[in-house]
Amino acid sequence: MQSIQTNQIFSLSKAKPLDGILRYREFCLSATKRTLAGGFNQRRRSPVTGELLEEWGEVDGLPYLCCQKSGSLFLGTLPSDESWSVLLDEVSRYRQTSNAFHQDIKTSRAENVFQPKLDWIQNVLRVQNVTKPFLMEVVTPPSDFSPLLKQSNVFKEILTVEEMSLVRGEILEKKYFQAAVLLESLDRVSDPQKLLEGVHRSLEKGGLLFVT
Repeated sequence: MQSIQTNQIFSLSKAKPLDGILRYREFCLSATKRTLAGGFNQRRRSPVTGELLEEWGEVDGLPYLCCQKSGSLFLGTLPSDESWSVLLDEVSRYRQTSNAFHQDIKTSRAENVFQPKLDWIQNVLRVQNVTKPFLMEVVTPPSDFSPLLKQSNVFKEILTVEEMSLVRGEILEKKYFQAAVLLESLDRVSDPQKLLEGVHRSLEKGGLLFVT
């Protein structure tokens, strides 16, 4: 598995305009609190460094912990993987409604967010001399990136895989992919390390991993 980094800078307002951010934020907070009310586990260690986490404080009633080694903040309480998966699905579907910010800027996001990322992927594939790879798109559906990936005609086949299924250790029928793409998945899932382990199991030797 290969990891290739790049930098892509664009105006945040083209991706997440302020007039929709607050509605989306309130929905996410409400859905998260409702899910945690059904039971939760206490996070002890950083999923990034493995270091013990220290109390940091609360934000809108949710406890956060801090990793002194990386400076990262993490939600201190987590529901079960199954409940977290349901929560991500609920939030993802809300993003597609008229109440969220995505509908008003779909064209702008395609031009300023997804197309540059597709260009990046294509350039890396060209440099690595990889043609028509079998791609695994790791996301919580529905994905706004999927149509662009399919229309590009760059990939032999594209399989969209629900990100939390990899965290839960589920085995895919099609085991080996030549490339995998994760757009903000590491920020969303309950256990980023398990997600990467799941992707690693599904990539063939020398496969390419694209992460944002």
